[in-house]
Amino acid sequence: MLKTLSFIGENINKKDISWGVGGSLLLHFYNLIDKPNDIDILVDEKDATKLNKFMLSISKTKEVRHSDPFRTTYFSKYSLNAIDIDVMGGFGIQHNDGAYKLSFEKKSIVAHKKINGVDIPLCSLEDWYVLYWLILYSK
Repeated sequence: MLKTLSFIGENINKKDISWGVGGSLLLHFYNLIDKPNDIDILVDEKDATKLNKFMLSISKTKEVRHSDPFRTTYFSKYSLNAIDIDVMGGFGIQHNDGAYKLSFEKKSIVAHKKINGVDIPLCSLEDWYVLYWLILYSK
């Protein structure tokens, strides 16, 4: 999974795209879980089309099924080297009091991790705590 992430990251970093790793892989980097499910990439909404165009050039698309409580503006799924990759721009969750939208942009990156010599931007662990909490309690 990390080899695939570093390949993707090396290429995205050359394209002036604001992106970051979130989800289970982010939790894994902080030693909160042992085995990540996939690679979740958050992208600034203004860069979503550019990132998806790149992903289409290197990977296979997977079917996207929209389901509650998710209200993500740009959501695409890919497979590369038998690894599932989700690309999300305008990540949103519907909850009892309305909709929460994660505002992601370059300044949302709080840390970086070197993987195979490639600088990988990491999303805020606190943002993902809120997202997972909303997902859990919105059902």
